[in-house]
Amino acid sequence: MNTSYIFDSSDTTADVVLVSCDNVRFHTHKLILSLASSTFRDMFAIAQPPADGSIPAIPMAEDGQTVEKILRFCYPTKDPSFKDVPELYHVLVTMTRKYGMEDVALRIRTELRRFCDSGKDPLRVFAIAYAMGWKQEAAAAAQTAIQRPLLTPEDDDILELDILGSPRIIYRLLNFHKQRTGDAYKLAYIDGDEVDFVFKSNPFCEHHDICEHDGVGHFYYNAVPQKSWLFYYMSSVQEALLLKPTTASLYGRHEWAMQHARNIAAECSECAKCDLPALFDRYLPQTYVKRIEEALNKVSVYIVALRCLNELHFDRNSVCSACQGRKMKEIDQCTRTEVGTYT
Repeated sequence: MNTSYIFDSSDTTADVVLVSCDNVRFHTHKLILSLASSTFRDMFAIAQPPADGSIPAIPMAEDGQTVEKILRFCYPTKDPSFKDVPELYHVLVTMTRKYGMEDVALRIRTELRRFCDSGKDPLRVFAIAYAMGWKQEAAAAAQTAIQRPLLTPEDDDILELDILGSPRIIYRLLNFHKQRTGDAYKLAYIDGDEVDFVFKSNPFCEHHDICEHDGVGHFYYNAVPQKSWLFYYMSSVQEALLLKPTTASLYGRHEWAMQHARNIAAECSECAKCDLPALFDRYLPQTYVKRIEEALNKVSVYIVALRCLNELHFDRNSVCSACQGRKMKEIDQCTRTEVGTYT
């Protein structure tokens, strides 16, 4: 790896060389490093210059790529970019915990926002943003996190959670995800009684009526027919919500599954006698889907809580203009009631 031109030996004003663990040499300036890092400031204060008058060389535990990214944040040059969130996290932790560069590390926010906008690794982004007090990015990452499965096969160990002072905020987020997805899933169940108006004539269909079992060897049909095509529609919507609990997923699966169910029902001589327009044109799109959408939109309550209740940066007695002037402690009580207790 070649160092950037501002860190090579052509800079005759450099007065200290940082040597990475993979032997990349960075020609730097004590003054800049001292202003950026309390660790370097203390080191230079007690260090003795080489007896031969040469530029001192300091071995670093980090590799060349990491050292260069850190230096780019210290110098008045273009900020570095990162290939993924774990790399960003590694540099951030090294800067803040090892070299005391808390102020300089704030420049990483722009890069974190890029990952936030991409929607990738939302839990990692959330942990970093929340720990740094960046409420906008934390809220956006939280919203993305609750719109995907809790765990996916590609999920690895999330080291970024170590940066949080307390795991409670992650518990709150995951608990709300579980509650929100569970509420939507339950609302996606269609009880036969709520659609009995569709089957007033009660036409029996040997092809599509679902036969129930009483558990002791007897089979029976419900007074209100349970149609296999309607059950398939309902199950399809529930499956979509578990995979991706978003309104886009809801409407996408609803449109496809409803058309599939409608085609089957319309082609059946018995099922076609049901009030299909009442089911497919009115009940499903206007009542069924809307109630699920309302459950999914509860996300706004949690996002308000995140923006207003950052325990590290807000006075509970201060007033938030984003919440119609209510005090922080009032918003706290509101979100505990609507979202669920998460102390």
